[in-house]
Amino acid sequence: MDLSEWEETLREHFAQLSGRRSTERSGAPVFALEHGLSAQQVEELQAAVRDHVSKLPPSSQHRLVWVIYATESGYAYSGDEYWQSFEEETPGWVVRGRRNWLRSCFRYFAQTFAGATPSGPWARQFSIIAWPITHAILPKDLQRHLAHTLYDIRYAIQQEHLDDSEALGRLIRSRSRGTSSRFQQLAQETALIGQISGALLLRGEQESESRVHSATLDRIATDLEEEQRAAEWLRQAQTTTTTRLRQRRLTPQRRSRGHSLPTTTEEARSEMAALALEPRLMLLADDPAWKAYIEIPNLNPLISRFPQLEETLRNSRCKVTGAAGGRPMARGRVLSGSRRVELASWPLHGNVLVQFEQSRPELDALLKTDCLMRPGPVWLFDHQADGFAREVANKRVKPGASYVVVGSNLEPSAYEWLTPIQIRAADVQAALLSVPSVISQDFVLEAERLGLSVSTEVEVWPVGLAPASWDGTGRAEWRTTDTPRIGLRANVELERIALTITGAETATLSLPALEKGESCFVELPSMDVGTYQLSVMWSRSGVSHSELGALEIVVREPIPWSSAVDESSPLLVITDPHAPTLEELWDGDATFHIYAPLSRNVECRLSLFESRANSPFLESSLPPFTAPLVPNQWRQSMSDHLSQLSGGQTTLDRTSRCLLEFNADDLGSFRLECERLSSPVRWIAIDDRRQGFRLQVVDDRGSDAALDLQYFSFNAPEISQTLDPTTFFASRGAPAMGGLYLAQWGDERQAIVVPNQVHSLEDLGVDPVVRSEERSQRRVMEILHCIQNWQNAGLRGNFTALTHRNSVVNTLLSALVDQLGPPGWMKAERAFSLSGDSRSIEALEQSITHSERHGLYGPMRTVCKELDGKNRKLRDVCISWLAGRQFTRTPAPVGRHLLRTRQAARSAHSRWLAEFALRLASAPQSLEAWAHPDLGAGLDELFGQPKLLRAARFVVLVANRELSPEPIAPGVLYTGWDWE
Repeated sequence: MDLSEWEETLREHFAQLSGRRSTERSGAPVFALEHGLSAQQVEELQAAVRDHVSKLPPSSQHRLVWVIYATESGYAYSGDEYWQSFEEETPGWVVRGRRNWLRSCFRYFAQTFAGATPSGPWARQFSIIAWPITHAILPKDLQRHLAHTLYDIRYAIQQEHLDDSEALGRLIRSRSRGTSSRFQQLAQETALIGQISGALLLRGEQESESRVHSATLDRIATDLEEEQRAAEWLRQAQTTTTTRLRQRRLTPQRRSRGHSLPTTTEEARSEMAALALEPRLMLLADDPAWKAYIEIPNLNPLISRFPQLEETLRNSRCKVTGAAGGRPMARGRVLSGSRRVELASWPLHGNVLVQFEQSRPELDALLKTDCLMRPGPVWLFDHQADGFAREVANKRVKPGASYVVVGSNLEPSAYEWLTPIQIRAADVQAALLSVPSVISQDFVLEAERLGLSVSTEVEVWPVGLAPASWDGTGRAEWRTTDTPRIGLRANVELERIALTITGAETATLSLPALEKGESCFVELPSMDVGTYQLSVMWSRSGVSHSELGALEIVVREPIPWSSAVDESSPLLVITDPHAPTLEELWDGDATFHIYAPLSRNVECRLSLFESRANSPFLESSLPPFTAPLVPNQWRQSMSDHLSQLSGGQTTLDRTSRCLLEFNADDLGSFRLECERLSSPVRWIAIDDRRQGFRLQVVDDRGSDAALDLQYFSFNAPEISQTLDPTTFFASRGAPAMGGLYLAQWGDERQAIVVPNQVHSLEDLGVDPVVRSEERSQRRVMEILHCIQNWQNAGLRGNFTALTHRNSVVNTLLSALVDQLGPPGWMKAERAFSLSGDSRSIEALEQSITHSERHGLYGPMRTVCKELDGKNRKLRDVCISWLAGRQFTRTPAPVGRHLLRTRQAARSAHSRWLAEFALRLASAPQSLEAWAHPDLGAGLDELFGQPKLLRAARFVVLVANRELSPEPIAPGVLYTGWDWE
């Protein structure tokens, strides 16, 4: 058929499909991939298009044909490039075609047939290629990620998700953490991802046809089945979903409806109870004292319930009240499983246990209802077989049992049944409580004085398969896949028992009479995620019904198995960000913490893949390392390995995807995929061994706005030269001189550092010069932004570029310190760097205040030896030193650091300002993101307290000198100061 015949065939097909969707009122848009053509027909259409465009320009009479042709390219899209493959496969397009015209064809399709329209941040960035990729529904490289995500959330899918594609899409988006950046971008289009997912889950059901054309659905499912694991994930997700939907299940009580945030405290409390997100206290025996911990649950359900909170939960660090060390958890850590945090001090009653640094009032209101410290002044813990003692929520004790009691102002000597013990948490005391087998009235009175009660009439406990958690008395936790069963034992004669489970509805079960000492066993109904109250009602000898006791039932989703991401796993790999891009891996911007039993070897295998390839083009192994491995050690190991790869820069530029496989033999394994950053503008460095580097710019913005390209040399790192973008668009790019290349569009930017071409030893060095100006905050901000441009630029694993960049950043940092301090300091600092002898050290320390030495050097040497390799502890010690000495003044705290009391405010502000100074002195590129919005206020204080910055620089330089010498690593200017 010629193009006109293809056009007519497609027009008739899509008119019928659009009419059917309209009649069914499903609300599902039409996608170009739903063309219904066979594989052979697609090949024939593609051949006809190529033949036509090789001779003639595209015509508006063939718009649907071009939509299908472009969509098929979108279906094969793998994230790194679209137009390059499109143009190579379509001879004549570069000369006769126009990208904007192709977008107009898709807009015509959307208007004529109620077709899908791209939306979301990704669609705004890639305003043209978003159309063919959206209409491809689910490009091949994303199908595996979707199958895995559906498998992970299979127990969370409810009828409401299948009735509402938007709701299912929100659930998938909330669980997309850990997938590729491309899939996370797709998941932003919640209606689209929900539509295709619902169709896949209901494949074979009549309802699926109203979501996606059956032939298209079969095609996607067939492609998924090419990989055995992906096919199995999808099958299990389908089976679990259909099975669960046939069950009659209890649901928790929920006061608000839809996805709007609650407006009252009562609504917030019911929402948090329905999501079962209350943190739990626990103790661990650690001779001679007990340690206190708090377990923070996975907060992912908050995102699926309230997508408005996603930005804060993913990108803001959170602090746990009373946590040892006081350091916040990494961004997004609360979304990747529960976290157990050691407490240095006991939180006060009413304290919010989890606080986000850049929070929203709505999130704070939710956390204040359920993430609070339970009322004291006494807390009861049941000592269990795994060594932990878990909090007993109802503070009820059983005859013959033993417990740990923790209290503020607790005096164990005042109680007969208490034995004092040590606890490593400030502000509380602890004791062992031994409950006698026979309860006396004296014990009952003593328990009441402590704020405890005694369970004597009936016992309730889990039976059958062990629950996920049981506090020994009044709180049990099951998964949604469990069949909860409980046992009841009467210690008195009971004529009648009624069990009542309260959720969104009430379920009641009547039981026959129980003799004293008799037991019975009850299977409870299936329950969705949430918190429920089970009440045991009873009557005896004509006495009317009253509550005998209560059991709090918490139901959570099953934890999907995933290698090395659970803190209980012998091999634990924690990355930040959770799913690093290929560029973050290459440039050392991703932090890796690798834990395993001491002295166990861990191996890491690296596999590199080209675009659209299923097999790696290069496989290599890093040298085995001994756990634990901290971020700076990992960075160095990866940097060394990349510099030794065969093919050098060309190998890295060929790579579209990297697979890291960690293996610790019998301790387990861990797999991590890193894909190229999906950016509408990116640099490609082509390493020509004889002529040096060439640079190419790929621009997929789909915008007519000009691209701003600038060049900064190593020797003049602040002075920009404007470049002509057209010279960098050619397939071979343009010759590149050594320095920084920066592409800017709107508020976005992409940068790369290219090394000098080395012809002699002189080319290995650079001599950066920074202009000198009067001291001002404006000048400080200029230097800070310049440092950010250089330090955040890509390196692509090039060691020479790394050394040159560090020379530039160190020169800029010296200028920054010079701006904030009086003359003379930089002279002493340079003398220290050149010699490092006792005289230069003494001169540098005296330069802090120009009066006397402060006794910092000796303690710093000792601490560096003790904490070598423990960078986080070293930084904590240094922050405490600077905050505790007379280097900081404590005026009214800035911004968000205002705390409840003046004393606490001063202490917290001193620590904040000390960390501010240390970050500026060691890693200035991290300062703005960490301090925002208090950056200006912090700089103002340093202008007024220059000795604090000088003390911080002294500490940084001494630590860099005294710690074990390490080769230079990407992203780190000074040893020990990687601020992961």
